[in-house]
Amino acid sequence: LTGILEDGTDLTGKAFSAKSPPFLQIGDISTVTGVNLQSGQDFLSRGLITGFRNPVAHAPLDAIVPKIFTELDCLNILSLTSYLLERVDRAKLVKS
Repeated sequence: LTGILEDGTDLTGKAFSAKSPPFLQIGDISTVTGVNLQSGQDFLSRGLITGFRNPVAHAPLDAIVPKIFTELDCLNILSLTSYLLERVDRAKLVKS
């Protein structure tokens, strides 16, 4: 979609940056609200990767679920992921 070759938090940082022109624009970054939406997308995406994807990817699943993440945690993560991806679907591709 963006052509960014990085992954993980480096990818989200470039895709959603509110400080430099983003690749994917979530809100009107000429307004404070738009910058907040843009930053929120970046921070929530980074948090999802750091707090969920990385632990799950680097440990045996039976060591993670249900000891660290409960079934409810997993459902909540899916909900957050769905929300963030919906925002990406509606984002404006600024550069690629």
